[in-house]
Amino acid sequence: MNRAQADLVARRTVARYADAIDHKVLDDIAAIFAVDGELRRAGTVTTGRAAIAAFYGDFLPTVGHMRHHMTNTIAEPDGELIRAGSRFTYVQVVEDGVRFGWGDYADIIEPTGDDDGVFVSKEITVHHAQVVPMEVGVHLLPEALPPT
Repeated sequence: MNRAQADLVARRTVARYADAIDHKVLDDIAAIFAVDGELRRAGTVTTGRAAIAAFYGDFLPTVGHMRHHMTNTIAEPDGELIRAGSRFTYVQVVEDGVRFGWGDYADIIEPTGDDDGVFVSKEITVHHAQVVPMEVGVHLLPEALPPT
């Protein structure tokens, strides 16, 4: 696989993940991981599709309305796998207001055909998260907030 193909697979895989997280579709999230894939975050490792789906099943109901924005995905072929890094920002509507945050993904992806892939390993590092009061959030994101 050449670098351009690796970039395409990585970007599509990362985008599918962000979309599944934002729409809270557990089956789609689990399917983006290899059967024995690993999710790494905050010093913990969750292994396997069922465990990853269970983690997100517990976590996603606590995050309110969320949208991820993916940038700077750079991928390198590594034998049969792809090593990719991406940056993300996110916006969340939570009880206290609107949370803005950003971080990095470090992914190892196994191509599956049709320019898609599955995560063998996904490491999520959140560098910053800031909540602003709802009054400010309403002015910043009027269409993103649920009706009151």
